[in-house]
Amino acid sequence: MLGTTINITLITDSEEQANKTFDDVFREINRIENLLSYYMKDSEITKINKNSGNPTVVSDETFYLINKCNELSELSDGAFDISFSAVGKLWKFGGNFMPPSDALIKTKLKFVNYKNILLDSQNKTVTLKLKGMAIGLGSIGKRYAIGRAAKKIKFRNIDDAIVQTGGDMQVFGTKFGKNWTIGVENPRGEGLLYSFEARSGETISSSGDYKRCQIYKGKRYHHIFDPRTGYPTNTFASVTVITEIPDNADGLSTAIFVMGKDKYRKLLKHFAKTYLILIDQEMKIYISKELKDRIKPLVKEAEVINWI
Repeated sequence: MLGTTINITLITDSEEQANKTFDDVFREINRIENLLSYYMKDSEITKINKNSGNPTVVSDETFYLINKCNELSELSDGAFDISFSAVGKLWKFGGNFMPPSDALIKTKLKFVNYKNILLDSQNKTVTLKLKGMAIGLGSIGKRYAIGRAAKKIKFRNIDDAIVQTGGDMQVFGTKFGKNWTIGVENPRGEGLLYSFEARSGETISSSGDYKRCQIYKGKRYHHIFDPRTGYPTNTFASVTVITEIPDNADGLSTAIFVMGKDKYRKLLKHFAKTYLILIDQEMKIYISKELKDRIKPLVKEAEVINWI
């Protein structure tokens, strides 16, 4: 669902309670997918895209999420931009991969600009100013689904759980009295680089250049793009955001990934209680000092850490 694998972990004494909760959660995630999917013909996002150039009435949920995306776009100087879909659909990762031509990307870049996503809060309409624009909420929709799933789990009075949608997850309670242990993958090899203790309520969001990628003529191409250039970024190999404030995770790992290590600090000033694990293209590792007592290197190459 949501273009990825959904994993739900629950700890409860009642199998019946667990099964009812699983049903609630997956039903809710299915509802969100029907609302926000870029690919489903009846979703609100599809309706907005088909109606580009004209206003489209949307639900409060969709309006809220698009507004949040525009706020992050503003804070990140356009490093995060949901209107990238017009260019993104040119990139097809699969068999016989070939990057699109510079000329083709240039013709579509004119449709990429979050400032041309016009929101009317009174009438609850979204207007893509230019005919040919398109938006996609993949990066923020998964995090939103986690928040909605969390409400369903709490409603069933389950205190200890994990909800994971692809590279995003939120943990609740403990695993039999101990903090949940989360792994950080090696972006240039097999297995894990680190484990760290995640505290109840924390959200973990990861972006990496190693999941959906192709090598073409010796160069790595991946699915995290700079909306301002139309091409995959060449900044980090992996970005992991750990935050005590779940809403802070919405799209933040993507924005930081695009901004790179010289500019991300400006963005992070706007997000309290938010910590990072950054791995650059040379496998240099930068970790927020607040995680010192919680993170454990699992391989020798992970022992050299630049604390930030």
